[in-house]
Amino acid sequence: MKITCILLILGLTLPFHSLPGVTHRAGYGNMPYDSLVRHAERLLNDSRQLRNTDRETARELAAEAYRLFSLCPDTSGMAYALKEAGILDYLTGNPPQAYRNYEEAIRLFRLAGDSAGMSACFHNMALVHQDQGQLDSALFLLKTSLESDRRRNDTAGIAGSCNAIGNIFFIMGDYEQALGLYLESLSISRGTGNASAITDALLNLGMTYRMLERYDMALECIDKALAMAGQNGDKYSLGVGLLNRGQVFHARNMPDSALSLYQHSLSIRSELDDVEGTGICLRMIGTVYEEAGAFTAANEMYFSALKLSEELGHRRLTADYLIRIGHNLAQMGHAIKAIRYIGQGCSIAQWIGAPYEMMQGYSAFTLAWASLGKTDSAERYIGLYARQWARLFPNDSAGTGTQKRNEPIIKSSEGNRKVWINNFRCYPEVISGILAITAFLLAIRLLSGTGRL
Repeated sequence: MKITCILLILGLTLPFHSLPGVTHRAGYGNMPYDSLVRHAERLLNDSRQLRNTDRETARELAAEAYRLFSLCPDTSGMAYALKEAGILDYLTGNPPQAYRNYEEAIRLFRLAGDSAGMSACFHNMALVHQDQGQLDSALFLLKTSLESDRRRNDTAGIAGSCNAIGNIFFIMGDYEQALGLYLESLSISRGTGNASAITDALLNLGMTYRMLERYDMALECIDKALAMAGQNGDKYSLGVGLLNRGQVFHARNMPDSALSLYQHSLSIRSELDDVEGTGICLRMIGTVYEEAGAFTAANEMYFSALKLSEELGHRRLTADYLIRIGHNLAQMGHAIKAIRYIGQGCSIAQWIGAPYEMMQGYSAFTLAWASLGKTDSAERYIGLYARQWARLFPNDSAGTGTQKRNEPIIKSSEGNRKVWINNFRCYPEVISGILAITAFLLAIRLLSGTGRL
């Protein structure tokens, strides 16, 4: 009994290929090879359909699919099941386990001679590096994938790789490079008539033009994406596009228009039972309320989003929402309570290796300690924030100029700490700069084709 319990505990953290008992035919008798494969493929497809709604069941289905593929044995099928397991681990905030599953999937794809499968895993491994601020590693993997795509003359793969590499340059703040790659992806996708890829590229172009403050171009691209999504009945992209459109109006300081679009996106995401997308819409609605000083209404949104992320088991979003709740509480004058929430969020972010959320937490801590008059602690966290920003964006090239705006605040503290506190509380850009980055990171994970999930 003791040994069985240990194995069950280990089974929660080991890749499928390490689990005991995957080579017997329990429940399948003498089912023919073709029938086993077809059943395994159905299970794997069902797992994919449940990614954003019921990840526990999705993982069970992927595990069973892996077991059936291993009975055949079908090496390529086993690899795709492991890739799906990696995606589920990634989405639930377990990037190390996701990475191990991707590595094993690549080994099996190589044995099966499936270079397209390998490229898809390179994309997903790049997402893990990207989230941890290891952009050079992410770029290397994506360029490796692009080379493979070009060798195979895989036009859809080339378009996807260009889009993904563009995402990295976007995060680095090199918007012109990102723009060129998104345009190349769009051109290729139009040539192949891939509606989903065209929509993804247009949405990414819209986000990029937004960061370049070319708002008319941003809206033109997003509106084209929305029109295409409407024509194709692609409600998922419609929900993403409406959220992106709202962010453009948000950036133009038009909160009423932004709020209306966020609420429209929320209704679509809720209708689709897209739990993750619903939470993100609630987060953005909360941000509008918070910026308007409606802190109680904002926290209602954040707590609703937090409940969804906890139900979904999404640790990264849970960290984000806890930190935003804490930041909001600090503005309401509940600094001690705020520090507890921010601390919980930062603990999760540190545990899963989420540097962008940690940076968000440092900024929120700064406000909380400053509101208590604890300037030494506040200065410590603004210093941690500035160093984290410098590490992630060594040329301060993320487009928001947040670090530069903070420099006079830090310097002023040396002469007059009271002035420093007052100045800091007048600088919402400290938070909004990070919001622009984290919102984009969430958006590119949600776009169906961009990450080749």
